[in-house]
Formats: sequence, C-alpha cells, structure tokens
Amino acid sequence: MRAVLLSLFPPRHVLALDLSIDSAEVDLLADELELSEEISEWVNFDLFFGLLVLANSLFIGLNTSDPTEINEFFYAETAFLVLFTFEFCFRVCLSRSWAQIRRDAWMTVDLVLIGITAIDLLVMRWVDSSGSGNLTVLRVFR
Repeated sequence: MRAVLLSLFPPRHVLALDLSIDSAEVDLLADELELSEEISEWVNFDLFFGLLVLANSLFIGLNTSDPTEINEFFYAETAFLVLFTFEFCFRVCLSRSWAQIRRDAWMTVDLVLIGITAIDLLVMRWVDSSGSGNLTVLRVFR
C-alpha cells in the first residue's frame, strides 16, 4: 500500500510543493486508503443484499397460497433464508469482536428475523393448518 501511495504522491511532487511527509504520515494515509477500499466493497455487498431484501418482500407479498403448501414460493423463501443466513454468518466472521456484534442493533434484528423466518418456513409448514399452530403473527411481523 505504501508503494501505491508513493506512486500517487512521488517525493519530487512533495518536494516541489515544499511539503514534508514522514513515514508515519505515509502509513496513516495508506491505512485510510485501505479503509476507503473496504468501505466501497461493503457498499456493494450491502447493495446486493438490500436488493435481495426487496425481492424477498416482493415474493412474500405475491404469495397468496396456503402457508402449509410447498410450492415455488416455499422454495424461493427457503433460498432467501439460506442467503440471509450466509450474510449474517459472514458478517459475524468478519466482525472484530463479540462486543461489536452485541452492540450492533441491526445484527440483533437480522438474527431475530432469520429465526422467525426459519420457524415459519421449517416448522410451521408441518403443523396442521386447522390446529393452533398456524401463527400468522410471525408472517405479518416478518
């Protein structure tokens, strides 16, 4: 990264402007450049999963079939569940500490929604729809 930074700001340009940059400042600039690259990568990641959230919402809105019926909507929602679970696990693996995960309210919301979706898709489908197990409140909340 230092080489990239020095190529952007060669010493002759620094000397021509009568500026002096010591190695600590070059390292600090290199760290900031790496951070900006990471942020741009996360923006793409967040955009992709944001579009998946919109697509999932569309599928939920279009699904008018019996909740216990296994059809193409069930398979689509299961695929969304797998992708969102992957995203959550990926973010957990890349976090710096467990304290950071606990402080992030969106991680808690994601975990709760993944749990509700898993209960809805994987458990509630198998409960008799005429019995007391059909908790449509979970579907509405999701």
